[in-house]
Amino acid sequence: MLIYARFFLLLLMTCGSLAVNAQLWVSENNWTDQWESQYSQWISKEVDKSFFLKANFETDCADAVIALRIIFARQNKLPFQFTTGSGDKINNLSKIFKAADLSQDWFVDRNFILALKEILSRTNSKTLIQDSVSIRITQNELYAGTYFIHDFNNSGHVDLVHKVILNGQIYPIRMLSSTVPKKTRELLEYPFYFSSKPIKNKTGFFKFRNPIEKNGLVSYLGIDNNANYEQYQLGENDLIFSDYVSLQLLKMPLSSYAKAFDLMQLLISKINERVRIIQNGFAFCIINSCADGSQGYYNYSTPSRDANILYIIMQLKSAMSQSQNSQDEISAISDLLYEFYDIRFEISYNTQVSGKQILEIWSNGLYSSNPRDTVLTRWGLK
Repeated sequence: MLIYARFFLLLLMTCGSLAVNAQLWVSENNWTDQWESQYSQWISKEVDKSFFLKANFETDCADAVIALRIIFARQNKLPFQFTTGSGDKINNLSKIFKAADLSQDWFVDRNFILALKEILSRTNSKTLIQDSVSIRITQNELYAGTYFIHDFNNSGHVDLVHKVILNGQIYPIRMLSSTVPKKTRELLEYPFYFSSKPIKNKTGFFKFRNPIEKNGLVSYLGIDNNANYEQYQLGENDLIFSDYVSLQLLKMPLSSYAKAFDLMQLLISKINERVRIIQNGFAFCIINSCADGSQGYYNYSTPSRDANILYIIMQLKSAMSQSQNSQDEISAISDLLYEFYDIRFEISYNTQVSGKQILEIWSNGLYSSNPRDTVLTRWGLK
């Protein structure tokens, strides 16, 4: 009996010890406008496209946005909370973690890395909407650290606002994002471009809901989101959304040349992204299943990306044809286009496709979005 009593006492002591350490950290601060401002500055100044690559940390699109918020919270002993796919709340006080070692850098803190990976495995772009608040398209509310959520039929995507540049020479919102499949990579950098009218509670610009830690609990305060729905009030015949955003922030429309220049850079980045996805997808699908509905198909098919490339091309043509352009501006845009014609994209070993070919292939719908097709077929060359 004495042996059992000692064993039971030892078990209680062990469980008690685990309970003490079964949370990441107890917050010393709560979110305020000042902390939100510091987070925004941290995103714009300290986070770059190599942030996760240097840390050797795998991400997809939602991972990058959620992880950055948690990393900043860790560095400043702030609370965080996110909704999981099962509808549960997971936060810095959740009793499933071991204590983070806040004396270390986040990427060498083993307990924190394990917790972060667990959180990211339970969250995604669909769950993030539940931890988000819609914002107005103003300089006071749309800043570095806010984000844009896309919603597709079976998936979604999240772009992080990295910088807001108000010089009137480029699209003012500059984005960072990761993509699928989850891997260690540089983040993508590009101007914000979104043509469609956002859908309330599905797509649009958002900021994080700020949790409060009090009396050993993390919770959200009630927030009235109804006052922040201005971005959903666009009429069907109004400007494309990215032009509307630029007009709201700059208080003046971008010149056609500025739009064309930025769209050209965006188009180049989208094509280079597609090159990587197709190369990786071809290698993957040779030895793995990429059947319709499979994870491989989801990771390496490109229908939304291909549609986006087509729309960018259409907007480039529109920028060239607008009647209010001066002859000098039209000439400058034409020079941009001819420069793009001469770019060579290496789509596979010893095979290149020119910018001019890209425009012809997309204009005629010759490309393929199916990851089971050959690389040449994907690029409309066969």
